[in-house]
Amino acid sequence: MGCCHSGLESKEAVSRCKARRRYMRQLSEGRRAFAAAHSLYLHFLRSTGAVLLQFADSEAHLQKDSPSPAPPPRARPLPPSPPPQPPPERTRGEKEKRLSLLRRQEANGVEYLKIEKNKRDIERLESKLMVYCQAIESTSSEIIRLRESELFPQLLDLVNGLMCMWRSMYECHQVQTHIVQQLQYLNNPSSTIPTSDLHRETTLQLEAEVERWHSSFCRLVTSQRDYINAVTGWLRLSPFQYHHNPLDKTYRNPEVYALCEEWHLAVDRVPDKVASEGIKSFLTVIHAVVVQQAEEQKQKKISESVFKELEKRSKELRSCYGDHSSRSPVMEKKAKVDALKTRAEEERIKHQKSCGITRAMTLNNLQTGFPNVFQAMTGFASICVQAFGSVCNRQVSLNRVVGLDRRLT
Repeated sequence: MGCCHSGLESKEAVSRCKARRRYMRQLSEGRRAFAAAHSLYLHFLRSTGAVLLQFADSEAHLQKDSPSPAPPPRARPLPPSPPPQPPPERTRGEKEKRLSLLRRQEANGVEYLKIEKNKRDIERLESKLMVYCQAIESTSSEIIRLRESELFPQLLDLVNGLMCMWRSMYECHQVQTHIVQQLQYLNNPSSTIPTSDLHRETTLQLEAEVERWHSSFCRLVTSQRDYINAVTGWLRLSPFQYHHNPLDKTYRNPEVYALCEEWHLAVDRVPDKVASEGIKSFLTVIHAVVVQQAEEQKQKKISESVFKELEKRSKELRSCYGDHSSRSPVMEKKAKVDALKTRAEEERIKHQKSCGITRAMTLNNLQTGFPNVFQAMTGFASICVQAFGSVCNRQVSLNRVVGLDRRLT
């Protein structure tokens, strides 16, 4: 029974060790991804703001080559992992084989020297296992010390930093929402001013930046969930006390574990889909303007082509008036020129109408798209501030309770 129980404990320990290693890999990858996602989100948010300003002022002939924000810094690489060590499970398995062999030797009456040699090998393996156990206990104690003295304060600072970041985002998006709401007071005159090349290029750039903004926002939310899942999963399996005392074995640190559990719940409660759909809807609005501008440009090329043909035919007609040999070609050319004049006027009217549609669509779409996206981001930032603030406040309250308990004991 004792051997069976020991074997089950050994298998459970191996399974937990493998799960911890898997979470450690996920934690390392998640940390880098979370940091990179934050940096990219801020980068593309700034880029989108810069292009929005250029889009609004494009008709004032801003320079095309405006300075772009500096690329986000790369995450600092982690130090190389230590070389792999022979696992104690292999030594423990070899010891079990030696013990089984010793029992068979004693049962079969094998000669004394072979039995003594096998016993010495078993003692050597037991000494090696003792060294392994001491190393594991020392490593576990160091993990506990690092978790309590470094990991917990850093995670608490990170949550507090996230709360401050989203509070700043909330204040900025609130101001942006107030500004874009003033668009509803703009009238919609029947303007037929054609779209300039600068405006069309700026609109294409705005579409690309908003698409990157949407992608970086989704990556930010996903990476944060992956990171906190890895941290919480590792903490569930990490050795809180490496002793064989059942009371110590079930001990849970009330600070770091409670912090990560609250953080995990807060992240799951944040309605990121609303904000993501808000950015995506704004992207759809910008794309519709891009399509209409392309249609206007197409109509402009058709109109210019017809006018060039008209100018060419008119020049040929004027040259024919000096030739009195035949009146028939002149009449035919004049009929073609008159037809081209009619078509050119029709194409000019179509182009003017297309310009009017572009102007009206741009204003109408922005009057609806701008407020929606900034209202969605303001709501998302507000909920993030409340969620992370609640985590920090609960942690402060828990620290007070834990400090009181420690003083009483």
